[in-house]
Amino acid sequence: MNGLSWNLRGHLAAGSLLLSAVAFGSGERIAVLAADPDVNSQLSGMLCVSEECVDADTLVTAGKPDFAKVAAADLTAVVVGRLVKTGGACTLEVQVLSRTGAERLSRKVPADATGKVSMTAAVTAGSAVIATIERPESQDAKPAKAKKAKLATKAKRSWRKVAARAASGRGRG
Repeated sequence: MNGLSWNLRGHLAAGSLLLSAVAFGSGERIAVLAADPDVNSQLSGMLCVSEECVDADTLVTAGKPDFAKVAAADLTAVVVGRLVKTGGACTLEVQVLSRTGAERLSRKVPADATGKVSMTAAVTAGSAVIATIERPESQDAKPAKAKKAKLATKAKRSWRKVAARAASGRGRG
C-alpha cells in the first residue's frame, strides 16, 4: 500500500508539472520598462506571472526602447510604466506598445503618495494589459471618429423611418 501511494504521488507531481508547463507555455514574450525600480517591480510582478518577460536592459538605447532590437528579440509587446506626481497625488501611467512602437493601450492607475498601486487597481490594470498583449493587433480599437460617424449615420436612418410612417399611426402596407 505504501508503494502505491508513492507511485500515485509521483504521477500527481508529474501531472501538475505538465499542466503548469502548458499553462505558462502560452505566455507572450514581453519586456517591462520603467525608470523607477518600484514601478518596474510592480509591473513585473503583475505581468511576468502569465507572460514571458525578457531582460529589458538589452532592448534600450539612450533610455528609450529600441524597436529594431524589440523586433529582433521577437517580442509581442513592450510595457512602459512611469510614475507621474501632480501635487500630492500620484498616478502610474502604463502603456502597451507593439513591436513597431505603436501604442496599443494607455492606462492611468491611481497610486498612493509613495507610488504604490492598490491591489484592486493593480488587478484591473494588469488584466487590461494582459488582454491587450494577447489580443491580435488587428483587433485593436479603431479611431473614435469612424465610430462617431457610423452612429450619426444610424441616427439619420432612424429619423427617416419615423418620417416615412403614415400620420394615422399605422405603417405602410
